[in-house]
Amino acid sequence: TLINAMYQKFLQVIYQSRKDKLSLEEIKALADGRVYMAQKALELKLIDEIGYFESALQKTLSLAKLNEATVIAYSYYPLRKTNIYARPGLDENPLKMEIKGLDYLLPTLKPGLYYLWMPTVDQ
Repeated sequence: TLINAMYQKFLQVIYQSRKDKLSLEEIKALADGRVYMAQKALELKLIDEIGYFESALQKTLSLAKLNEATVIAYSYYPLRKTNIYARPGLDENPLKMEIKGLDYLLPTLKPGLYYLWMPTVDQ
């Protein structure tokens, strides 16, 4: 029931922001658990454009009618170790992530819904 309720809310949130581009039926057909790369999401009208930090900052400045702004970035490690990706060494070489079983992680998690992505790299 919880998952179905959250899924319906998810559909409604997408529909409210994309109803001028996609029907609810089209959204339902796309919202089946797949993860879309940026180019595919653009083709499917799930996003309006592809951008990265610098383009997002420029758009924000433009919308706020500002010429410049101070950007403050917060990092998790080493000040806070609040997620499994905030471990020493990952910032220097993210490909060196050690894949372990989840048993070491479970005692540290708080109640909530999680999406766990474990990157793998073929070498």
